[in-house]
Amino acid sequence: MLDIPRQNLNLLVVLDALLNERSVTRAAARLHMSQPAMSAAVSKLRQWLGDPLLVRCAGGYTLTTRAAELIDPLRLILEDIERTLQKPTDFDPASAQKTFRIAANDAFELVVLPPLMQRLQQVAPQVRIIVESTEGVVPVNALTHGEVDVAWGHFDSIPTGLRSEVMLQDTLACLVRKGHPSIQGELSLMQFCMAPHLMVALKGNTLPDLVQRRMAESGLRLNIALQVPHMLAAPVIVMNSDYLLTLPTRVARSYADLLGLQFLTLPFTYPPFALSLVWHERVHRDLATTWLRQSIKSVCETI
Repeated sequence: MLDIPRQNLNLLVVLDALLNERSVTRAAARLHMSQPAMSAAVSKLRQWLGDPLLVRCAGGYTLTTRAAELIDPLRLILEDIERTLQKPTDFDPASAQKTFRIAANDAFELVVLPPLMQRLQQVAPQVRIIVESTEGVVPVNALTHGEVDVAWGHFDSIPTGLRSEVMLQDTLACLVRKGHPSIQGELSLMQFCMAPHLMVALKGNTLPDLVQRRMAESGLRLNIALQVPHMLAAPVIVMNSDYLLTLPTRVARSYADLLGLQFLTLPFTYPPFALSLVWHERVHRDLATTWLRQSIKSVCETI
């Protein structure tokens, strides 16, 4: 077995020239090397491979059997190295057949994904998107090992080794059914506290806790009548009940339009929170992932 780590792999280029030129002098000229430098390199090759490579014959030199056997395999090795190390070509979304994996929450699927897919159908028709749940936390291992390309969400902190960019700023708003018996048009602080709440408690989502903490600061307490772990069914339940539902503003507007619900602003000031895109340092310069990030950012600028 060859001890590859101890060898100078530049010798493979020297070997390729030697096998094709069948002359130390011509190989040196081909590689723009001095005769002494080429002779030293050939000596190392002979020691490495345990073969003289070139032997005298009538009219000059000829390759040994071992050397002749190396010509085609060596050419394939060098071509593979060149293809591997060459600068990548530009990513062409129009012809790309690539699958991207995005770790995201329900809000991303409702607000960002529809316009993103509409754009991709036009400019990248063969690109596929697979969305996986973040469960409210940065999927560090999945990003590190390439199991997902980017992650989306409201994250309190970004671990070392990851990059991030804020895509949107959002706040909270409320939904109730049209024809609600006690809430019409505007929402007072007393109504907000007294109404039975439907609370969406997504895993890892701290926003409900922050709302309750904000109420506690004023000596108030929410009347939580129902708590569910997912966002999907909550607005449908609101359609057929007197529950009040608090959601991120863009999500609430989308559901209000889709289901004909009342959209209500909060009766108190709630600070905006950031929705960020996160990716691993190792794909920061990857052309395909960069294109995906720019596409998501471009869509967010229109939302």
